[in-house]
Amino acid sequence: MVVDNEILRIDQLFNTSWYRHDEKDSYRLKQLALVFYTPLGLCLFLIRLGIVLQFVLLKQLLPDSKFKRSLLRIMAGILGITISTEGEITSTTFVSNHVTVLDHFVIHLVTDGFLVTEETNVPSYAQRLLSITSGSESVAVSIFLPEEETTNGVRGLLTFSEILHDGNDQLVQPIALAVVRPFLNVNSIHASLRTELFFALFLPNTHYTLKFLPCEPWDAVRVQKSIASNLAIHPTKFRRSDKREMVKKLNFRPPSVASMARLVQQQLHPVVLSPESVISAIQKTGSVEAAVEELRKSITQPSFRKNASERMMSFQERKRLMIETAREKYAQKHGISLQ
Repeated sequence: MVVDNEILRIDQLFNTSWYRHDEKDSYRLKQLALVFYTPLGLCLFLIRLGIVLQFVLLKQLLPDSKFKRSLLRIMAGILGITISTEGEITSTTFVSNHVTVLDHFVIHLVTDGFLVTEETNVPSYAQRLLSITSGSESVAVSIFLPEEETTNGVRGLLTFSEILHDGNDQLVQPIALAVVRPFLNVNSIHASLRTELFFALFLPNTHYTLKFLPCEPWDAVRVQKSIASNLAIHPTKFRRSDKREMVKKLNFRPPSVASMARLVQQQLHPVVLSPESVISAIQKTGSVEAAVEELRKSITQPSFRKNASERMMSFQERKRLMIETAREKYAQKHGISLQ
């Protein structure tokens, strides 16, 4: 995809690994620092794990109020999730770009809003705890993540989907969200809620910056451009489906020759062939189905002699010819005349 005379590839929007691979950023030195930090990080993880229970109890038991949000935000900082905000909150409907699995929860700690989505991988029993609600439920403060998939937040934004169906009259407040964390990338294309929580508790901190932009009527293209411009990245036309297709390609592993050979033998059962012939057929055809077809032809194909006249002989004719040849050789050896 060409954006502002720059060719932007789909893979540039995502991190394929949690670990940084940037020589300009002293990659080897940061790797070494991470190794030395790991024992401390594990201790920090275990300590924070106990605080998580207290965080959950306070969130569930305390009534909604400004005091509760302030207290939970302080505890989130202790757990390694620090938040800074810019701009004024002037709406009850927020639209943000999507960088980590915890984006909506961070916005919730600031706005007391709930993520409105019809599709989530979070179990139903944990959705209320993580401030997630379905589109059928009405909430006072709504959070929308129209990219519907996370990006690295460095090169571009995915196309915003039409998540609001009330027309262009509805005012929304865009949020330009940026994330930084030490040692590791802010996310990975394979990130899940579990890995996100682990690294949040393991690392010294993960810092979220929320910049509240001026309210504007909802328009997917215009809001995407507004957020992208503020983050100094590109609005792209790549969609959630493009990311999922990329993940499929990354996860694809071609079968080994040994596993293909086992499948061929299973399909040809009860006929048993030598491993060499099976592997040769696989290497020749490149697939299990073609190899099975090739071997079946070789099994059922009759063996023919080179001489065309011999191929026309019946079994009895060949038998008679063999007997006569043997008699002649015997007579010649012992000097016997057959006349």
